[in-house]
Amino acid sequence: MLTGRFSATEFAQPVRSLAVNSAEETVTFKIIEKQSLSLMGALSHWYSLARNIYLVFPIIGGLAFLTATYGAPPLDLLLACLLALQFFLLALTLFNDYSDYISGFDRINEYSSGKPLIQGLMRPYQAKQLAAVFFSLSVCFASYCFLIKPASLALAGAALVLGWSLGSGLVGRRFKGVSLIATFLMGGPLLVLGLELLLYGQMTLASALLGGVFGYHALKYDFSKQVRDIYYSSKAKVVTLSTLFGFERSKFLYSLMSLFHISVLIIFALESQIREVSLILIVSLFFEIYINNLFYRAPSFLSSNISHSMSLQKFHYTIESSLFVFVFLSPLWLSLF
Repeated sequence: MLTGRFSATEFAQPVRSLAVNSAEETVTFKIIEKQSLSLMGALSHWYSLARNIYLVFPIIGGLAFLTATYGAPPLDLLLACLLALQFFLLALTLFNDYSDYISGFDRINEYSSGKPLIQGLMRPYQAKQLAAVFFSLSVCFASYCFLIKPASLALAGAALVLGWSLGSGLVGRRFKGVSLIATFLMGGPLLVLGLELLLYGQMTLASALLGGVFGYHALKYDFSKQVRDIYYSSKAKVVTLSTLFGFERSKFLYSLMSLFHISVLIIFALESQIREVSLILIVSLFFEIYINNLFYRAPSFLSSNISHSMSLQKFHYTIESSLFVFVFLSPLWLSLF
């Protein structure tokens, strides 16, 4: 019944789950009429939940840096790469939601109430099938890139393994301790280095460092979600860093991540020899101090401080990425006057 194959016209909506993720798990269902929703409507709902800023910002910022360094990229490779990445993100989002739904994590998590599977807008088995379709489309567009630049296949393979781990297919549904590593690498270093290798045939330390700056934001946001969801993870017997360290010690990890961010920014400024990056460093330092102070003052995982800090993290990411693009393309802006 959990997979959604219960009936062609009705949907078995879980309303209570006990002993989740164990042999004694019991689920109480409410039989409701399946809501009418077009495929495009369901996909647009999912697309809005896909956190595309963690794909869009590294691509825009990375391309701005690479264009300023090497010149304009080949458009055919760029378009094929962008389509492959977008379809891969959609497939990853769908499969991850399917996995979290079946494992019970999303079924008991109040923060997941807006997801299409929880609302009954789409059946779980359909989500899994769509994930396979999107993954196939991603492979089709990526194949063109591999034919032109076979070396990029190695980075794509690494991204595939990391994406599989995010969907709990590699290490099991109960352990998500490696998910933050996967989020960091896929949200930054692999992405920027992959673009550099595919479009320009090189891989440099500066690109890896810039990718580390972008990947940090995806890492920090996902870790904040883990801290916020620490109660539901424990209840669903899902192991994350926040459940391993506990709420108070997770605050210390949160600060270490911020220190890592500032350190990578400093090293990138030295490596790239772009003096204007120091201005971005000052802005980011202000954000880090304010957000960390807000996070540290949270008395518990239920505090609104956690949600506020997550919103500010997104705002910080938007400002920092915009500043990077402006700085990297500043010669272009100046040439217009």
